[in-house]
Amino acid sequence: MSDSTRSLGLKQQPQLVHLIDAIAARLNPILFPPHSLSALRSLTAKLPPASPLLFELRMLEEEDSTLDLSLPLPEDFCLYKSDWVYSSCWEKIVALRTASLAGGEFAGAIATNVFWCEFDFDQMFNPIPLPGVFLNISPELSKSKNNSFLSQLICRAVSILRGEIVPDSIQQNLETTLQTLPADVYFTQFGVMLSRPASSIRVNFSGWQAENIASWLENVGCKAVAAEVTKVTQQIPNLLDRMMVTLDIAESINPRVGIECYPTSMQSLSSCQQSGDWLGEFTTWLTTHSLASSCKAKALRNWNGYKESSIESPDSDQGYFWGYYACATDISHLKLVFDPIAGLQAKAYILADFIHPDDDESQKAPAFFLDVGL
Repeated sequence: MSDSTRSLGLKQQPQLVHLIDAIAARLNPILFPPHSLSALRSLTAKLPPASPLLFELRMLEEEDSTLDLSLPLPEDFCLYKSDWVYSSCWEKIVALRTASLAGGEFAGAIATNVFWCEFDFDQMFNPIPLPGVFLNISPELSKSKNNSFLSQLICRAVSILRGEIVPDSIQQNLETTLQTLPADVYFTQFGVMLSRPASSIRVNFSGWQAENIASWLENVGCKAVAAEVTKVTQQIPNLLDRMMVTLDIAESINPRVGIECYPTSMQSLSSCQQSGDWLGEFTTWLTTHSLASSCKAKALRNWNGYKESSIESPDSDQGYFWGYYACATDISHLKLVFDPIAGLQAKAYILADFIHPDDDESQKAPAFFLDVGL
């Protein structure tokens, strides 16, 4: 803070980068290499404090050690980033967020407590970065099997984000995909990557039995990866008790499919050792099949396990105070990406949750984060 600012008694606005800096010494450079940390600092210097944070890590390629960042859209975003709100992209994001609140068009259908923005690495240095936006469907609607209404609602929300009407063919593909889901599988989230040129809608489905995934993919036209999905699910069935299947729907259904894998023990949060065994066995399988580098797998295992430690507030003469007193870290989940061209790939999602005195126990990670599944 400048002397003139201090003499006027003005306070510097808190920024998310302050929280990043508070835990920087704990960030393993294998998982958070300097160039990625620099990009994260550039992005988070433009954002208000938010929590939890989810870092997306590619497990194999040493030359691709970039990180993507996901975070919940802060409630005070419009006040903090008034200049962004007048940009076309962010104006649409704020409009959808507003429409999801009580009294809005999507009230009760879109869960506003899970309104996430994902920033790709290549957006982090932009003055006004463009995110992907991911939203939860309310549990009542997601399990209602009212596929026609649900597909219309999603396409209406996407049209607000895109600023254009979603073609009927995409809505029909979405409705058909919903109709083919196995009985116990339900729709959980949808998203739009505004930073990417594709007009597709990302959809996520939970409640799977591993043996049902490949046949369903064949039914919806993803035959190119169905055989590989069968092979993998037969190799590691004990690691796939909790899964979310993700795919992109456009004029056709993209054959690139993701399976997000969560440790079973996270349902009860009762056994860190059980979670560690899951991650250890999973990363061993990844390295054995050349899907993860051994150094990243080891660093990931060292990060694993719910750990809460204190963070220091900035010195008072710096003029700001954020109220967060601790940071909890853990592994959220792993993701297998089945791509008919690039082949099988693996990603890890690393969690950092900053804890505020106003948080109640139900909001603390990892329990708060289990149903996000980006």
